[in-house]
Parts: sequence; structure tokens; C-alpha cells
Amino acid sequence: NGTLSQATLLALARSLVFSRLLYKAHVWSKLSAWALRRLNGTYMRVLRRIFGCERYKRTALTDRQVRIALATPSMDCAVAQQRLRYLQQVVSSPASSLRALLSCTSSSGERLPW
Repeated sequence: NGTLSQATLLALARSLVFSRLLYKAHVWSKLSAWALRRLNGTYMRVLRRIFGCERYKRTALTDRQVRIALATPSMDCAVAQQRLRYLQQVVSSPASSLRALLSCTSSSGERLPW
């Protein structure tokens, strides 16, 4: 849509697309190179559409140039940010719940099923 600004389109992409793309990224044990390429392809396709440039033209911008112009991180950086946000949430939780999580027991002292 040509009537929406890039900032608005980027905010919509963050809330509707990237949040789904990075859902549960904090529990991904190891991200393979193939999976990262797939995520990055989707990520960059959305960013290029927002920025208004095509990928396969002779004058096409690189992925890095598009990310810099839109002030967005790379996909591996976005995954790392997601993991760090989750870690911050875990660390800032009450000590008793963190201790219970690490010891695999509930707050009442019962053994958790996993």
C-alpha cells in the first residue's frame, strides 16, 4: 500500500510477521545454516517489499544495505535478541520460581514431570 509510511509498514511487519517468524526462538537448541537461510530469505523478502526494491535487478541493493536503510538487525542478530529477551525475563523472575525451574521441582517441592 503506497499510503502507509515505511515506519508503519515496518511496525506492522514486526508485530504480524517477524513475531511469528521468531516464535519460540529462545528454545531452538541449534539453528542450522539451512534453517537460518530460510528464515533470512523470508525476513529479507518482507524488508525488501517494505523498502520498495527488488532483489534481482542489476541495480538491486544488497541485503545489508536494505537492513541499514531500515535500521533493522540481521536474522541471526534478531534470533540472539529474542533469546536474550527470554533470558532477561527468566533472570528477573522471583528467585523461588527460578530455583524451582532449575531444580525441576514445583514451588511446593513436588517433582516436575519432565
